[in-house]
Amino acid sequence: MDPQSIYQQGVELEPTPEAPPRRNITVFIVIGAVFLLLLIAVTIIFFLVRARTNTTQQQGKTSALTPQPTPSFYQLVTQDIQGQEVKLAELENDMRTLDEMLAYESVNFSDVLTPLPVQTPEWQVQKVEIAKARAELEIDRRIATLDKLSSQIAVAKKMSQALKSQLTNEVEPQISSLSSLKEVISGQTNFGGLMANINILSDSYKNHQVVVPKVYIAVLGDKINVLGDEFTGIADKLAQKIGEFRALGKDVVSAQKTLGHMLYVLGDGANKAENALIAVLPLSPQDYPKNKPVLLDAKSKVQVSQKNLNLALSDARNILNILQAIETGKPPARNFFQVFPFKFQ
Repeated sequence: MDPQSIYQQGVELEPTPEAPPRRNITVFIVIGAVFLLLLIAVTIIFFLVRARTNTTQQQGKTSALTPQPTPSFYQLVTQDIQGQEVKLAELENDMRTLDEMLAYESVNFSDVLTPLPVQTPEWQVQKVEIAKARAELEIDRRIATLDKLSSQIAVAKKMSQALKSQLTNEVEPQISSLSSLKEVISGQTNFGGLMANINILSDSYKNHQVVVPKVYIAVLGDKINVLGDEFTGIADKLAQKIGEFRALGKDVVSAQKTLGHMLYVLGDGANKAENALIAVLPLSPQDYPKNKPVLLDAKSKVQVSQKNLNLALSDARNILNILQAIETGKPPARNFFQVFPFKFQ
């Protein structure tokens, strides 16, 4: 045999070595690209946030250094008027409270003041407990009202110390008396004794019906006087501006007329509140209900005072509009209160 052929056969019999597999680098390329994009995005966001923070700080520094413009006369008076609007809304709520005080009705005791019928002992105990619960409810209602009055007397701004003492001396004994009566009623187990205590509470109803509205009318008079002073301050500012325009030869007749009306209603409101106070101070619980018409008349007087303050508010707005029109040369805008003015008595 030919050695060469044998060599060739041997070569053919040996296995051919396989080539090493190729690595798929596409996945690594994609991951690297995503990571690079995220890094770029985070870097951009970081610089944007930093730039915005710096801008905000610079603006803050600039605003702190930049002086705020001084409010104009019209802005200041507008703020005063808006403040009075809030206080007048509170005064209107006070007027509704006065109506509630004058319409106050005591808890009904008529069905528990009758003698006990011949019933089981359990029923007798139950009737005593019902009577006690009603009495305690009535006492708590009255004390809550009197406590509020005491607080309002203490914070009254224009009320004299002598008047505060006089009103306090009418309210505090009522609170003490009712508190003591509640303790006695709470410990009562005998129907006869309880009935006597409830009769005392019923008789004291006239004290509540006179003292409470009388003191509250005095408190309302104080609030009306305070508001009147504040409105007078606004009127003084408007009068000064009117004087400046008159010195410049401007037509301020309309503003002067409205200011005159404003000062008139303020004076009328103050007088009516004062007359209401003078009328109610001498009232005594012993004369109730004969003196109830006096309380009702005093209530109508403070209601008129409240309406006059609303008129003063409308006048202040109108004067401000007129003055702005004079300064700008434009006709004043008519507001709601000019179209539908309040009426006062």
